[in-house]
Amino acid sequence: MPSSYEANDRGAFDNEHLVLPRTNYDVEIDKNSPRPGQQAFEKMIAGYYLGEVFRLVLLDLHNQGAIFEGKNLKKLQEPYSIDTSTLAEIESDPFENLIETGDMFQQKFDLQCTEPELKLIRRLAELIGFRAARLSACGVAAIVKKKNIQVYSQLTLLTTRLVPLAQMVPFLPNIPTLGYGYQRGWLRFLGKKGVRGS
Repeated sequence: MPSSYEANDRGAFDNEHLVLPRTNYDVEIDKNSPRPGQQAFEKMIAGYYLGEVFRLVLLDLHNQGAIFEGKNLKKLQEPYSIDTSTLAEIESDPFENLIETGDMFQQKFDLQCTEPELKLIRRLAELIGFRAARLSACGVAAIVKKKNIQVYSQLTLLTTRLVPLAQMVPFLPNIPTLGYGYQRGWLRFLGKKGVRGS
């Protein structure tokens, strides 16, 4: 790899859990993973885990009586039964009544969803993608600040100093809100003055 590139493996950032706020879902994923206490940041942003966060939130909402009342969640209770592609499908559903999302939940999980449940499912998918993107942008912005890299645009940074975007955010092409969330996070952490020309 050319010397102008910086290594950008941030998966082990904050393994001590001192900086990043973790949800109960993050804690549960870490506890039940093959390597508890390791790769903490990766478990909060990587595509492999986003579907599991989504699944755990749905189950928690069900346990609180907010969703799927009286319905059989046997298929949804299987760990990692939802992957990132499911979140992408939900966000990409072009219909106002989310008919494609409803069909998907019927086929994959034997769940007949009401319209309010479908709207909640859609919003939850968006929030999880947005959170992952913001956290990922935070990690890249921290590198930029620590290395005192002058950034004239996001593209300049990505093509000259850091590894390609696909490695920094391996799930970015899959979920529509990720690109927006990443950009918003980038501007939030570096500010418009820190990213001239973006």
